[in-house]
Amino acid sequence: ANLNKRIGTVEILQCDPSHRWSEINIGAIPAKHFKIRSKALQNKKVKVKRWRGELNDVRSTHPDRIKCAENVAEHFNKVKSGEVTMKTSGLFISEIVKRYYDGAEYDETYELQFQQIVNECENLDHFCAIADTSGSMMGDPIIVAISLAALIAKKSKYFANRYISFNTVPKFKMIDPNANLYTIVNQLKADNDWGGTTDFFQ
Repeated sequence: ANLNKRIGTVEILQCDPSHRWSEINIGAIPAKHFKIRSKALQNKKVKVKRWRGELNDVRSTHPDRIKCAENVAEHFNKVKSGEVTMKTSGLFISEIVKRYYDGAEYDETYELQFQQIVNECENLDHFCAIADTSGSMMGDPIIVAISLAALIAKKSKYFANRYISFNTVPKFKMIDPNANLYTIVNQLKADNDWGGTTDFFQ
């Protein structure tokens, strides 16, 4: 515990009753922690209960939490400008995709993490994913299928922004080149163009 305090472990600062969120070094937050605590770090509610008339997604009005959120926004701007990079070490795309697949709203943390993984991936010039989103894929398999389809669509040269449907008569499906990960995941999640088998030689 003393060592964690001395090195400024993020959980120590978050749990300190004297309010020390604003002291968190945003650029040093481990990728998995950033993914898990994204909303808290941005001072946003996990879910806005719009059915109860809620419109404001602000989680806390405490100055410490507001300052932390401002620090996060500043870090995001630096990532977008290329001044710094988003940490992704130890993080799989499927972990981010699962958040969206399970119903999470658009989150800039997930988007920047995904983009960083895409940037670090080697080109997959001749690749095109067959995205099996059939009923037998429920659970982790469909999460991984969507993840690979999203990555390959972004990195392929000759099949850019495409994937192939898993069907007896497969088809090329297009993804908007400007689509973010949130949009891509929800597109593939809703794609019911699948059958019991596929023949990509057609």
